[in-house]
Amino acid sequence: MNQDALNLILDKLSTIEKEITEVKSKVKTLKSKFNVLEANQNSFENKINNLELKFDGFEARQSSFENDITDLKSKFDGFEAKQSSFENDITDLKSKFDGFEAKQSSFEDDITDLRSKFDIFQLNQQKFHELWRETRLEYDTRDRIARERHEEIMNHFSLLEADIDHAIEKSNRNERDIARLKKQWEAM
Repeated sequence: MNQDALNLILDKLSTIEKEITEVKSKVKTLKSKFNVLEANQNSFENKINNLELKFDGFEARQSSFENDITDLKSKFDGFEAKQSSFENDITDLKSKFDGFEAKQSSFEDDITDLRSKFDIFQLNQQKFHELWRETRLEYDTRDRIARERHEEIMNHFSLLEADIDHAIEKSNRNERDIARLKKQWEAM
């Protein structure tokens, strides 16, 4: 009967060792999943930084277009001043007026071209802002999901730690029982 008790105890110890091995395996798996989540979060942060750099470039281009328009307006003001001085001389007025009309037509073409480019720029800027908002929303959603997953993993770790503590406590209890049974067996 004592041999049966020892065999039973050895079977329990074997079962406990298997449970501890399974728990260790689960902990390793959860740690690797956590590392993958961290890598994904870093990737999203890099993408957002790249988008911010592109947005800064768009703002610089817009400022350059505004400066070009200001320069064109000042040139146009200079043309108007010349036009009033041309009124003093009718003969020169006709020949210079023809040249001015050609320049004004070219200027208007340039302004039309600039307006069209500026409209395209504004459309691109709106698209960028929409893309930025969508990306930010996607990042926030993924960040929230990552935080939820992290909490879930941490909860699992807590449960695993409790299981490990319980298994260790049970193992210690079993070792004490085995030692007590050995003493009883040796005393017989």
